[in-house]
Amino acid sequence: MKSILIVDDSPLIRRSLRTLFEQQPDWAVCGEAENGCEGIDKAQTLHPDLIVLDLAMPRLNGIDASRMLKRLMPATPIVMFTTFTNPFVKKRHWGLASKRLSTNLKVLRLSLQVFSNC
Repeated sequence: MKSILIVDDSPLIRRSLRTLFEQQPDWAVCGEAENGCEGIDKAQTLHPDLIVLDLAMPRLNGIDASRMLKRLMPATPIVMFTTFTNPFVKKRHWGLASKRLSTNLKVLRLSLQVFSNC
């Protein structure tokens, strides 16, 4: 069973992602957080196999949270999920620790397929 931590400030997005992940027989959502600070705390407590992180959140955004998480948990993969399609946002992301930036559910599903095959 692979555990996933969802970090997003929107309860609707967290619920939707949880529903998507729970349809997979070998995946389990181990926790949810609504901002980057809470996400870092929960990641250190829960030790998930994957962190799905929103880009824009209050208190600590996904960019800064992913940098901190990669220093604290370098072996844990991060998939950053956002609804932003701004080219600047995408360009800024590529210098980050997360390996994927998903801007829609189709791309997120493809990223997660890679995760499930690891």
